[in-house]
Amino acid sequence: MRYALGLLGGLIAQTFYVEVGSETLRQALYQRDIQRIGRLGGIWRSIIAVEPLLPRSNRALQGWFIVKLAGGDSVVILDSLRRTSGIRWAEGATGRRLCTQPLLGWHHIALQTRMAWTRTQGSSNIIIAIIDSGIEWTLSAFHRQLWVNRAEDLNGNGMIDPADLNGQDEDGNGFVDDVIGYDFTDQPFTPSAGDNIAEDPFPRDENGHGTAMASVIGARGDLSPVWGVAPGARLMILRAFNAQGYGEDDDIARAIIYAAENGARIINCSFGDRTPSRMMHSAIQYAVGRGCIIIAASGNGTGGQPHFPSGYPEVIATGGFAYDEPSGRYYLWPLSGYYRVDWVAPADRVPALLPDGSVRPLSGTSIAAALSSAAAALLLSRYPDLTGEGIRATFTSRAVPLSGSS
Repeated sequence: MRYALGLLGGLIAQTFYVEVGSETLRQALYQRDIQRIGRLGGIWRSIIAVEPLLPRSNRALQGWFIVKLAGGDSVVILDSLRRTSGIRWAEGATGRRLCTQPLLGWHHIALQTRMAWTRTQGSSNIIIAIIDSGIEWTLSAFHRQLWVNRAEDLNGNGMIDPADLNGQDEDGNGFVDDVIGYDFTDQPFTPSAGDNIAEDPFPRDENGHGTAMASVIGARGDLSPVWGVAPGARLMILRAFNAQGYGEDDDIARAIIYAAENGARIINCSFGDRTPSRMMHSAIQYAVGRGCIIIAASGNGTGGQPHFPSGYPEVIATGGFAYDEPSGRYYLWPLSGYYRVDWVAPADRVPALLPDGSVRPLSGTSIAAALSSAAAALLLSRYPDLTGEGIRATFTSRAVPLSGSS
């Protein structure tokens, strides 16, 4: 279909497929002379544009045209077309879908992603900082999806590459060559394979968890098997966890401060532990004071035991729910921690990307937090002045009870 529903000159433009039997009318339509067609009177007075389905020299489906007419009621227009002399048949323009499911995963149904996307897929002005094990940024799923520090992107190509790495702190924010984020992992006293010593500007994922979280938040489904919930938002990658998935509070705190001072609106924390940290809490309070919304996982298998950072009151704590396909029933994910929970989101068998580009169904409140961060990004894209409390109030007021929950 070459035409779509649009607004022209204050009138709604409706598109129709028309089979014309009259040779005189065919000639006028093939010539695309709008004024001449309009002088035919009747329904043709409202014609805006016309295009033959195929060139006149092509004898297949001769007489079929795509016609755009001005008017508000498509049913009335269609009835008038079918009663117009010289027209054999008329039908409304129709679109089809390929017999595939680009929104892979039940979580998109639960979150009503398709409906949300009729409003927004997210704004590039909304930056989601993901504090995790990093990301495999070379995957096509993340092409043009990452936040870019323009001052450090020396060649202006919107990605990190050798041309950007001049060893200078171009924007004076205290971090050298931080094009897409930063690697804060510095664990000199922690035995670990891989990169765990000294900060650097390369937040590459050696564990897989960070890439998975980034994919369910903002992956491009047109370039990968997975669609993130908020592909229009931008992802700031802050590595604070090593190849074994271990992170230290000082690295996490530095990442939180970096996110707050470099434009992040949402900070995703798909991690936690039962021990509170005053340092991390102070970093969280600082970020919230600068307008950041912090969303954290409520814990896996922790029951009612304390869990942080989700246990801090400034943080939006996300538990998990699951889906039973045979019955079509949603229920609380059995391992979802409940020390402190604001709401629950999908947390069971959610398809996610791994650093090698493969897809694996993953479970855990980490996934639930990431999906909540993406949902918050959609909401902020429509209502950018919302605060963290506004996000919390909006989501909790729209939440529905789960089977077996109280």
